[in-house]
This record gives sequence, structure tokens and C-alpha cells, in this order.
Amino acid sequence: VAIVLAALQLCYRAWIGDVDRWLDLREIDRPDRALVLALGRFGLAARGLVFGTGGVILASAALHGSPWAARGLGGTLRVLQASAGGPVVLAAIGVGLMSFGVIEVVSAHLRRSLPHDEAAAG
Repeated sequence: VAIVLAALQLCYRAWIGDVDRWLDLREIDRPDRALVLALGRFGLAARGLVFGTGGVILASAALHGSPWAARGLGGTLRVLQASAGGPVVLAAIGVGLMSFGVIEVVSAHLRRSLPHDEAAAG
């Protein structure tokens, strides 16, 4: 249940655009900032979908007393692939997870470019 709640929080943050909470985007030009925020929202939504699906699978396995039905990330992605529109959903999730990776790289770059005292305080 905690995994599903965390997934819902990720989706909510993607919905409201709460991507830059930990990023200082003032150094980035406005068009690039919009792109970073869009990629971040898409990445958060993709993570939320994968975590939520995995959490539902785990909760279902626990409720039915069938631990062999629990699946990891690969099993969760196979379930999504077998769903309606599976290949499209899986491709969107892949692009979304890559988007999240881009945000993490931007985050690391921005943290590294801060002076040592500001990075330690943040």
C-alpha cells in the first residue's frame, strides 16, 4: 500500500508541475527551463505509473496469499505490455523514464555548479 501511495504522490507532483522543488533553474534559459519542467513532469508520471502498477501487483499477491504472483520491475513491465495498448504504453514509459534520467543529470549538474557552502546548505 505504501508503494501505491508513493506512486500516487509522484503522479500528483507530475500533475501540478512540482518538478523543480529540488532544482535551482534560475541559471537555465526560459525555453530550456520549460523543456526541463516538461521532461520532469513526464518522467515523474512514468515512474508513478510503474510504481503504482507494481504496488497493486504486490498488494494483490499479499491479499490472495500467493507470494509467487509478486513481480519485480520486469514483471510489472510485462503486465503493462500485456495491457490494452501495451506496446504504446511500454514505449511511453520508456521515454518517460529516460526523461526522468535527463532531469537527474540536470539536477546533478546544477548541484555541482553551486559553491560548496550553498550545496551543503541545500
